[in-house]
Amino acid sequence: LAAFIGADHAGLDLKEYLKGKMAEAGVEVIDVGTHTSQSVDYPDFALKVALAALQGRADRGIMLGGSGQGEQIAPNKVPGIRAALCHDTYTARMSREHNNANVLSMGARVIGIEVAWDVLSTWLATDFSYDPRHIRRLDKIAAWEAQHRFPLPELARLGQSIWLDNIHREMLQDGEQKIARLREHALRQFAEVRHPLAAHA
Repeated sequence: LAAFIGADHAGLDLKEYLKGKMAEAGVEVIDVGTHTSQSVDYPDFALKVALAALQGRADRGIMLGGSGQGEQIAPNKVPGIRAALCHDTYTARMSREHNNANVLSMGARVIGIEVAWDVLSTWLATDFSYDPRHIRRLDKIAAWEAQHRFPLPELARLGQSIWLDNIHREMLQDGEQKIARLREHALRQFAEVRHPLAAHA
């Protein structure tokens, strides 16, 4: 089992504690920061954790902050991510069994370190139930994401650069077409001006 873990300055100490506990439990841990107590912006680390989980570079993602609220909201803006804010083992277990959550968020100012490990270890040990009713509900969420959000998970798995490259290519093509249209217009105007002069020659 591999997990990416991230935190802002408020979640730093809890991150360090949980990293040690996961290592003891045989979980491969990849730490994306932050690594100091200096104030930072949690979305920067949430995106790294979310993309790692989405692209298959990690089995799970973990985000830690002060309350855990922002650390849940930010990953959930990435289509395909199902981040759950859990401060008790029941919620953690249900988020996996029923919702197939792939990112866990917790607030270091809300939960004690030992309870946090109980929550995290429960979450890591719990598998999705694959109950048809839960699959149906998650499929509805995925369909909504595909219809209303961009980029799609398929593009994210291939890498954001492909999405950017396509935009740049379209911009280039649009620019070339605009230049061609301007050139054609200029030549037409030149021909219209030259024609009366030619008649008087």
